[in-house]
Formats: sequence, structure tokens, C-alpha cells
Amino acid sequence: MLHEQPAAGVVPAASPETDIRIAGLRKGFNGHGILNGVNLEIKHGQSVALIGANGTGKSTLLRCCLRLIDADGGTVQLLGRDITGLNRRALRRVRAQIGMVFQRHNLVPRLKVLTNVIHGAQSRRAGPTVWLHSLAAETTRREAMRCLEMVGLNKLADRRADQLSGGQSQRVAIARALMQHPKIMLADEPVASLDPSAGEEVMSLFVELIRREGLTLFFTSHNLDHAVTYAERVVGLRSGVIELDEPSDRVDPVSLKDIYE
Repeated sequence: MLHEQPAAGVVPAASPETDIRIAGLRKGFNGHGILNGVNLEIKHGQSVALIGANGTGKSTLLRCCLRLIDADGGTVQLLGRDITGLNRRALRRVRAQIGMVFQRHNLVPRLKVLTNVIHGAQSRRAGPTVWLHSLAAETTRREAMRCLEMVGLNKLADRRADQLSGGQSQRVAIARALMQHPKIMLADEPVASLDPSAGEEVMSLFVELIRREGLTLFFTSHNLDHAVTYAERVVGLRSGVIELDEPSDRVDPVSLKDIYE
């Protein structure tokens, strides 16, 4: 775990309008540098796509943002809070405000869809009332049903998660993330495991919900069309640093291919 730096080295607090601030972030594995001083700011309500070749550290950067892995150096501020030196309890409080959607949907297969969505409330409260839908309070069940309705799956609330299609599973994962009441949503290749038709449908729904709820979105993608269509900014990662940071309306998928060379 990283330790807080002395006062002289502390990075100034992010402005209230900045939801994510990354400064000088470094991370390596087995002596090989993956992130070599990443600097990035994302304002409240922005949607930002992170692109780059395999192995450039896109997923590593996202995981460092939530401190699922610890960086080797630099700082990450979420919602104005420097998380790099927080203890476990304080870090949990910050994470409770951050939704995360992975490429793998990470549902509990044998449990019902409604229960899986209710699990999203575990970031806000503890105990058996957020373990199973049968133990949940009526207000919690209603809230979970509303989240399922938002992704168009309220009629599948009683179905087991292992009976869903890939697209349906990712919709449930999105509903579960919304159940957290997040202020920021992170997504790592959220539709990469889906076929093109399902992926387009889920991505469109996902971003529409993010905008409707007024959330900040930071997502990785190999789909350059998605990066341009669904993000306000496109950020390109190469050789461990940010080499591209442009509004999406100033770039096109063809020009973005340069970041992979």
C-alpha cells in the first residue's frame, strides 16, 4: 500500500468539478513498466473512452483508479479525495460511490436476477437484508425492480442468472451497478464479450442511462466506433502514457488507429 506523501509533495485537491484526477501514475509488473506517468482529469458528467493496444495498461489504469491494485507511484483522486493513502475503511466509503462494470458480468449464477441486483446495495449497507431478495426490505426490492426496469429486464426478476443470455447478463450487471447510487461509473470493455448486435444494444442503453442519471463515465474499449459515438472525449494510451486526448467530434475511427502503431 502506498503511503501519504509529506505536505510538500501533496498534489493539490481537485476542484469540485473534477471527479477523477490522475497524476504521475506508475505501475509495473515483474520489472516491466506498464503505466509510466499517466496524467488525466475527467470533469463531472463527462464520458471518456480509453483506447490502446493490448498490453498498454488500459485495464490496469482502471483498476488503479479504484485501487483494486495499488500503483507504484503517483496519485489518484476520486470525487476530490486522494485514495492512494486511504485505509481500508475510508477506501470503502469512496468506492461505495463508484460503480464498476466488467467485461465478465460477475453475477452469482444460481441466484435470481433480483437478488443479483440487490447485491449492488452492499456498498451502502451491510447484513443479510442485501444478501437475498427474500430477506430484503420492501423498499430495497422496489428499488432493485426500478433498476431492472431501467435496463428493460423487470419481467426477468425471478429468473436464475445462469438462464440469461450474454446481453441480458450485462444488463443485470449494469442494473446492479446503478443500485449502488454511484456518482462515477467505470467500465472495462463492457460489451467485448457480446456479439456485435447485442453489444451495440447494450452499449447504447448503458450510455443513455449514464447520461440520464448525470453520472461520470470512464470506459475502456477496443471498438473505435463506440469510443467516438459514446464518449465526449477519446483518450489514447501508448507506451504507458497518454498520447491522445481529444473531443470525440474532432476524431474519427480511421485516425484513431494511429494509437495502435
